[in-house]
Amino acid sequence: EEPSTETEANWEQLGPVLDEAVARLGAKDRDAVLLRYFERKDLRAVGGALGTSEEAARKRVGRALEKLRRYLTDRGVTLPATALATALSGSAVHSAPVALAGTISAAVLAGAAAAAAGSTFNLLNLMSMTKLKAGLLSAAIVVGAGTPVVVQHRSLSRLRAENRELREQSRQLEPFREGNQQLAALQADADELERLRKEVEELHRLRAEVAQLRREKEESARLAAQNAQLKEALAKFAAVAGKKPEPQKPEPEVLPLVWFDDAPLHDAIVTLARQAANLNLVFDPEIEPLLESSLSIRLENLTAQAALEAILSTNNLRLVKTPGTTWKRRDNTAEWPGDVVGITRKYKPAD
Repeated sequence: EEPSTETEANWEQLGPVLDEAVARLGAKDRDAVLLRYFERKDLRAVGGALGTSEEAARKRVGRALEKLRRYLTDRGVTLPATALATALSGSAVHSAPVALAGTISAAVLAGAAAAAAGSTFNLLNLMSMTKLKAGLLSAAIVVGAGTPVVVQHRSLSRLRAENRELREQSRQLEPFREGNQQLAALQADADELERLRKEVEELHRLRAEVAQLRREKEESARLAAQNAQLKEALAKFAAVAGKKPEPQKPEPEVLPLVWFDDAPLHDAIVTLARQAANLNLVFDPEIEPLLESSLSIRLENLTAQAALEAILSTNNLRLVKTPGTTWKRRDNTAEWPGDVVGITRKYKPAD
């Protein structure tokens, strides 16, 4: 039957200290443990080998097992009694410590000799052999029982030597393991540093992108404002372009000096009207006598229109855009290509 994984783990704890633990037991306790667990003898066989009953062998094995458990606990190997017994039973045949091989052989030989004696007695009864034949048969049985133990002893000695060599190699490799661990830690630190460096680079790149997006947003807002202004100006231009251009009126000329000296009022009015806007004058018949009066006036820095209005106001006259039907132009006044306006009294005299 192959040992379980848990049994193998327990044996991994027991192996390094088991030699010393068993060596500290008393002779009978040690024989009991070796016969019960390393030779896998039942309690009846253990009692026969020790010269006691099966019940006494059970108690001795239990006490020896408890002593082993307490010693192992002091050495840092903590196992319950049942787990210790299972570990010994499951792994003892394959991994018995070298230092116990001689002890195992002696105990087994002693037990085998006792068993051989019983077997010889039975054989003598059955075959009626002589004492010499019985002695030779007993010796053969004892040698046959001891031969596997010797082979096992040699094998365990070789395995134990290999185990010590491997432990020494493992001890020599310990500095390299520590170095490898340090290198692994350094590599982990280097990887972490590289990761942080990449994260910082990515952060800088994202910040640059955010700044670029902000500038583009501001530029877009500025262009949108300019576009709105251009649309407004274009609308105004289109509105202006749709209107008919108003005729440009020339700025009226400012006359530095307007001077009439004893001139007929009619001539002065007609002259200024023509010069102001090429007006064609018709007169109210009621003012005909007034038109024959003389006019003496001196005006400076006035337009012809302003001078005409000043002379008309001075003589209680005014311009009207809609003359009366009976109003007419004097015969000695030529017609101009301008509007026809009338001149009448500004205020009628009281009766």
